[in-house]
Amino acid sequence: MQGRAVTEPRWTTQLPGTPMEKVGCHAVVLLPVSENILGRHVGLLIPECELQNTYVGSDGELLTVINRPERNRKALYWLCHACQIATAEDCPLSFMCDTAEQAEWAAAKAARLLPNHRRIALERMPDPKTRTFRGLP
Repeated sequence: MQGRAVTEPRWTTQLPGTPMEKVGCHAVVLLPVSENILGRHVGLLIPECELQNTYVGSDGELLTVINRPERNRKALYWLCHACQIATAEDCPLSFMCDTAEQAEWAAAKAARLLPNHRRIALERMPDPKTRTFRGLP
């Protein structure tokens, strides 16, 4: 019997019929294994290196703080910084990228820096009931 090459599953980086697809954005979402999805969220736009920190304010409203660097647009630097925040705050991290290749690059780099986070399929994100690792290997 001949062996077969083992390949990793192919992840979706765009959801058909969404605004994300219309503008050509590709995304990756990593959730903490604690499944702490309430409260803080960190997002990084690549290649712009725009870091977005979203919090729930004391009034229950969302507050987003955006950092748009004018000079330091080194994606790896900002990716590491975003991973540090996601680890310290035990919060979700997402990457919004111009290409699928950039999204996969970000996912691969972040996976090494986030031992307590797992990538979740974009198809699971819209519905809070499926935004979980329960029942997954």
